[in-house]
Amino acid sequence: METGVRRPGEVTKIPDNSRQSSFSILIVEDSPADARLILRRLRKSSIEVEDQLEETVEGVRQALTTRRFDLILSDFALSGFTAFDVVAMARKHLPDTPIIVVSGAIGEDTAVRLMQLGVKDYILKDHLSRLPLAVQREIREARIRDMSRERESRAHQVLSLLTQGFKDLSGGDLSVRIGEDNLAIEDEFSEVLGYFNETVESLQASQDFMARLQSMATHDLRSPLSTVLLSLETLKKNPDAPEESRSEWIGVAKRNARSLVGRIDDLLALFLIRSDQLSCLQLPTDVDRLLMRCEADMAPLALARRQALLVERMSDPAQVLCDPDKTSHILENLVGNAIKYSGPGSRIRVVANPIDSRTMRIAVSDNGPGVPRDEQEKIFDSSIRGSETRDQISGSGLGLTICRELVRRQGGDICLQSTPGEGACFSFTLPRPTANGDSVLNGQP
Repeated sequence: METGVRRPGEVTKIPDNSRQSSFSILIVEDSPADARLILRRLRKSSIEVEDQLEETVEGVRQALTTRRFDLILSDFALSGFTAFDVVAMARKHLPDTPIIVVSGAIGEDTAVRLMQLGVKDYILKDHLSRLPLAVQREIREARIRDMSRERESRAHQVLSLLTQGFKDLSGGDLSVRIGEDNLAIEDEFSEVLGYFNETVESLQASQDFMARLQSMATHDLRSPLSTVLLSLETLKKNPDAPEESRSEWIGVAKRNARSLVGRIDDLLALFLIRSDQLSCLQLPTDVDRLLMRCEADMAPLALARRQALLVERMSDPAQVLCDPDKTSHILENLVGNAIKYSGPGSRIRVVANPIDSRTMRIAVSDNGPGVPRDEQEKIFDSSIRGSETRDQISGSGLGLTICRELVRRQGGDICLQSTPGEGACFSFTLPRPTANGDSVLNGQP
């Protein structure tokens, strides 16, 4: 039971056990009894209210300039001012706050003028049963308007960010990104901003790819091609040269022509990977056949560098589900790297072991210089070649990137284990055939 008289300017909170949000309401009323009736009616409808009562012009003005309200409930005729004055002050200080006039009888013309000035509703004091629904409706609609304004503001912010971002892009700045603080807001706009970042990253990757192509065209491809042409020109100019010299020049031309073909193959493979056009057959393939093919192709290279290539056959016949040509390319690349980066007298070992009934592991290890620890995690990136010894050796630098993609598109994975100064071991896995032995064409990783 309420007791006592409310003092103007006093803020009270009606407790409520309902789950509705608390509403902040300014009550402009010079009759404390009427103010209590209004609050009682709201409380009976389970509306939780934090209200402030004001009865003077100055009190209303101060309230409107010092805090925000969800709603204003105002009598029409007050001591020395009317609801028209309340509307004027509210429009100046809190223009978006809805107003409901709660009064005794007022003329129809007066009610129309109030509505034209923006009053949302008027309720007669002897019909307060309409008040709770009107309060809830106006506050709900006001909050919807607030949300719309927030979304509009957010949309303008996003548009500004994207406009600046595209402006930077048009100037050639591919380092531009939308900041994490804007992406952290969980709405559909953050998804758009995320797409912008992904697009820029893709453009930057394409630019890096084109830079790599330019580098290959100006150096990696030109160098072996120039050597081939020089060797052939030397042969042409020296038709009577000793057979030993002619064989040497022909050998140089062949090696560089092979290198040139390999780099063009790398370039084509990377193009197919980047454009998502690379497909891999998955056929039941004998593991020993893959190993023997690798040994036949790579043993002469190892012998020329006075290295031992040890290819271990499997004790029991086994198959993997793979694309034979692309898997041979992987093996040749890994063994070729081991040959290039290991010195004379090194031993290079190729071995296959089943991990379980579903997976085969093939490993290529050497006792060369190994890979520095800070480069091991990035070794499969196309932009990484390695340092020191690796920098001194020619090649496209794309081999391991291509190997990783070829392995993944056949359902396996590839990894490196290396202790600097003690060698490196590159190993990859491939699936073993299922009972039905069906072949598959994989176009996706």
